[in-house]
Amino acid sequence: MVFVGKAITRIKNWTKNLNRSYYIYLYNMTSELVHNPTLESILMVEETIKNSDNNLGKYQLWKKLPKKMMYQTFQVILAYLNLLWKDSS
Repeated sequence: MVFVGKAITRIKNWTKNLNRSYYIYLYNMTSELVHNPTLESILMVEETIKNSDNNLGKYQLWKKLPKKMMYQTFQVILAYLNLLWKDSS
């Protein structure tokens, strides 16, 4: 009876650690994903910025885009445009 109880405890601990390691793997996998923008999406964001009010936040600008895109891709485009515009001025 004692042996069975210890075995069940070991199995529970093993599955708990397995789930935790799988969760960590999934977190690391999703944190490394980068959505590379296309030229069309970069031009679309740039045109939306030029045609919009200057006092829009990132989220409002993202919602104003004529086509849907992932927010992570949108942030990559904004970082690229910011770098591009800083170098040109």
